[in-house]
Amino acid sequence: MGKKKIVFIETKELGKEKTLAENTEKYYSMGEKVIILTSSAERGEFFDNYLWTFKQLSFIPHVFVNEVAQKINDEPVIITLFEDNIINAGVLILDRPASEDFIKQFQVIIDFVDRTNEQTLKDSRKRYKEYNRDLFEIIYS
Repeated sequence: MGKKKIVFIETKELGKEKTLAENTEKYYSMGEKVIILTSSAERGEFFDNYLWTFKQLSFIPHVFVNEVAQKINDEPVIITLFEDNIINAGVLILDRPASEDFIKQFQVIIDFVDRTNEQTLKDSRKRYKEYNRDLFEIIYS
């Protein structure tokens, strides 16, 4: 097996949500389980609704896990606040940064270059530089 991949995606200021949903749909359609790690209950609820509505003909079964001990069915896509790979997913999509110990559990990690302000751009660049290149193949798109 090759290196795990981190894909850094450059998005327009208002394009992160759509790009996140499109990547979720892409990996779900490939038969992959996906974890979307988000920063707040509000963001989790937003993505929970957005995945139903971002495309008229799209259907991505998912659940928003907002409690640590919440039980889930065998859902292929989980939106969560917690660093817990409860469905043994191979794909992690980051709406917020995650620890290296957590991201090492996944084969593909999607991260975003956030240009909404100078600090978030600086943070994105820092993460890009800090990812372990011995463990991960870093792809910028």
